Amino acid sequence: MRVKCFGVFLLLVLLTEYSFSQNQVVYTFRVFKQYLSDSIKSGYYGRDFEFESKRVFLPDSSFFDDPQFTRKRSLFTTDTFKLVKSKWFFKNHGSWEVFFDKAKRVRSFFYISGRKYKIVWGKKCYFGEIKSYRLYFEPVGFESSHSFEFFFSPIYGIIAIPGDVVLIREDILKKLNEIQIKNCTCFKKW
Repeated sequence: MRVKCFGVFLLLVLLTEYSFSQNQVVYTFRVFKQYLSDSIKSGYYGRDFEFESKRVFLPDSSFFDDPQFTRKRSLFTTDTFKLVKSKWFFKNHGSWEVFFDKAKRVRSFFYISGRKYKIVWGKKCYFGEIKSYRLYFEPVGFESSHSFEFFFSPIYGIIAIPGDVVLIREDILKKLNEIQIKNCTCFKKW
């Protein structure tokens, strides 16, 4: 009996250790001050709009970003991805679907907070030398006052979030110099 209990205890310790030893990277999305709208400039206090997203790498070479498309993690948001030979896949109801393929525009559906959205890819633009694409999520079957819009890099994933406040991943900002930031083609509408 003692040996059996010890075996179960050892198994639980090993499983717990394995589950907490997953590789992870934290990405901080910082306010890009050059693109603060006039309505926000007066009320911006340091890191009010900034947040961190944790990318957790899973044993099957997939990963999830916690949170990525909402301010807090939701079980009803598609957030598990896999990158295979420049193609991005996402897990949808247990099966892998193409999210991004540079050879063709993927039209698929995605879930954010339990709501269904259509993936729409916009124009290509550059953050310095980093090629990226505008990514929109259009609501399916409902109206929304909030639009989900991001900038996606085939190499890095989501790298910026535009809006009244433009948030850019800190590791991407570090790769750019002042001239590249000012000449960024992604924010020409602001």
